[in-house]
Amino acid sequence: MALRLALERVQPALNRVDLRISRPHAEDPQDPALPAGARADGPNPPLMARSAAARPRSRARSAPRGRHGGIRWDRVARTAFLLMLTLVVLSYAAPLQNWFEQRRTAAEHGAELKRLETEHERLSNRAKDLTSGDAIEREARRLGMVKKGERAYVVEGLPPD
Repeated sequence: MALRLALERVQPALNRVDLRISRPHAEDPQDPALPAGARADGPNPPLMARSAAARPRSRARSAPRGRHGGIRWDRVARTAFLLMLTLVVLSYAAPLQNWFEQRRTAAEHGAELKRLETEHERLSNRAKDLTSGDAIEREARRLGMVKKGERAYVVEGLPPD
């Protein structure tokens, strides 16, 4: 019923713009939306558009519509929109690339900084250890040095530790 009311409201406007409408085939012949005498297997004649002779002309056309008639402004607008969207995306491409590169570089520098801090701590501890007399003597013996009055012996053929 709502479809019928909507069609009756827009019928005069559709007739003015030279369009034809037809009612879709109904599935049920007892459909209450069908007017009396309407067939369920075909279009509804009372709702069909008037013939060309009975239809009032709104105005004469200056140029025939078709594929070659005028500029398609909807396509021009769509193309301009896509072009602008592409330019916006491309304007973000270089800054995004720089941002990702900076993140990668910052991660690399952070890892190098952590490694250098660990090495600095190890070397600081070693420097503290080497300031005591026992550590100096131990390091000198490791290098093969002996005190005055001591005799150095070299033992060969020992199994590796």
